[in-house]
Amino acid sequence: MKNKSLTKIALSIIGCALMSQSFAQGWIGDSGSNSLYGVNSGLGLSPLSVGIGTSTPSAQFHTTGSVRFQGLTTSLENQVLVADASGNITLRPASSIGTTNAWLLNGNATTGTEFIGTLGADDFRIRTNNLQKMVVTSAGRVGIGQTATAPTKAVDMRYAENLAYSPTQWNRDGLFIYNDFASTGTDQAATITLAARGGANSSMARALISGVVTASNRMDISFQNEYAGSASVRETMRITSDGYVGINVPAASILRYLHVDANNLPIRFENLPSGVGKPLVIDVNGDIYVGAAAKSNSQLQEEVNELRDELRELKDLLGVQVESEPNSWLKQNYPNPGANVMIEYYVHDFGTDAYIIVLDMNGKTIIKEMIDHSGNGELIISTMDTPSGIYQYALVIDGEVVDTKKMILNKE
Repeated sequence: MKNKSLTKIALSIIGCALMSQSFAQGWIGDSGSNSLYGVNSGLGLSPLSVGIGTSTPSAQFHTTGSVRFQGLTTSLENQVLVADASGNITLRPASSIGTTNAWLLNGNATTGTEFIGTLGADDFRIRTNNLQKMVVTSAGRVGIGQTATAPTKAVDMRYAENLAYSPTQWNRDGLFIYNDFASTGTDQAATITLAARGGANSSMARALISGVVTASNRMDISFQNEYAGSASVRETMRITSDGYVGINVPAASILRYLHVDANNLPIRFENLPSGVGKPLVIDVNGDIYVGAAAKSNSQLQEEVNELRDELRELKDLLGVQVESEPNSWLKQNYPNPGANVMIEYYVHDFGTDAYIIVLDMNGKTIIKEMIDHSGNGELIISTMDTPSGIYQYALVIDGEVVDTKKMILNKE
């Protein structure tokens, strides 16, 4: 009886439509699927538009008011209407959209395997204000800065700062490393660690450069080196906030602008230029000073002559003969041996010519230095110009050898 009643309803609707000369449109009930569907004027299913609140629907289902779905699962948060691959419409929490493979503005709950980046051999770029500010290339290099678009090193940071260097300028741009641990003590440090693999077993070796806090607003720069294993690091040099430089000296003991603990080894200076100046003296503590003003050679020679005159007068009174003294002389080179030596000489007077000649042990002339005036003089000889060896040098005045000495030149 139920199926017959639905059929009668459908026929009645169609019949009324024909009697009123309208289009034969209506709804048909299907007893097999318990469904109700509409048909168009040709009794077909399509095309067909249903309008609620409008007589001119522009879509298959057109409503001018709100739509409510009752019976769907709801929650306290906002939800969106979604359709699955089969076209079924359901409600879904808005926060769940995109969590499987997207990064959200309010963060993600990751499991440790998610990442941001590229899947192919492409660079990964980060922009602000639509300008690139950082890039990670497919080769693993990182470029920081708007102009570091193609980094050439593992970390390539570039910036533009129109600010001339000043010794007292502190707020310049550049790399900033800050140890932000809150402490009222000292010896906190910010460190740059340099490490590389090498050696027979390809072990890692390290060197560290640290800024070490020594007092309020005071920082030293220390240099540390690994020397006997990963746990064997020592400070080899420090530049203090006072401008002192300590080499192989404990930090608290650095008390001079250049403080060196030589550990019973000599301190070497190579390729120093020749020159004149005041001698340096070293006290028992190792401190170096400029020696007291030394008398000139002429002053010393004058004192020697005065002493000789006094000695002659004394011997004359005692009836002792004084041997005649040479008017011109050579001093022994200093240092001897040495790599750069100085020969002092004195020429009382000469007629035709005067010179110092240096001969090797075979009698071959190596150096001949002409003297153009009487009085005191100096001759510098260096192994940069003369090979190491044993030499003899002589002062020759008007063809006569006045004085001779031997010297040893040694580069070591």
